Amino acid sequence: IKLYTNQLVWHEAQKNGIDIINNLFNKTKFEGVFFEILNKIEHHLVQHRLENFTGQMLQHHTLKSTKFFSKWIEEKNKNTR
Repeated sequence: IKLYTNQLVWHEAQKNGIDIINNLFNKTKFEGVFFEILNKIEHHLVQHRLENFTGQMLQHHTLKSTKFFSKWIEEKNKNTR
């Protein structure tokens, strides 16, 4: 309620929020580390994919859903002829 009713408090909170965002998501602060990680993954892609259980699981279920969707379409088309 204080933020909503007191303009000075609102502006102070807004300034603090902007400072927090600028510090936590500073591009120049993190882009070097980000590109190092990307290069490491790129050069060891096979190993990365072997160790990425979540990625493997998502890939598996994506392929399975596509398979079963195509089977459903086949059955639907058989019944409409």
